[in-house]
Amino acid sequence: MDTIDRNYLVNYRINVIPATYGEVYGAGCGKAATQVRRACGVNDSCCYIVDVNVLGNPANGCGKTFSVEYLCIPDATPGRIEVSTDAGLGSVGHIICQ
Repeated sequence: MDTIDRNYLVNYRINVIPATYGEVYGAGCGKAATQVRRACGVNDSCCYIVDVNVLGNPANGCGKTFSVEYLCIPDATPGRIEVSTDAGLGSVGHIICQ
């Protein structure tokens, strides 16, 4: 009888810890974290499109950075992505758990 490697069957999912957009300008992690969790939370990978119209604009006319810290569940492997200046103009943040 063949044996199955149980590690191969593990279903990873993204657990967003904080996510920020425009943190330098006083924006907290609230709305960004909520939006990323909704878009990515049950997946093992996610391409999140950073959109100022969804996240809000904490400082008009200034470039903002978008960042996400996350854990890959079930083994709690940490990860972090950052999309630099002008992130809210449709940049994509790639979150991957493997």
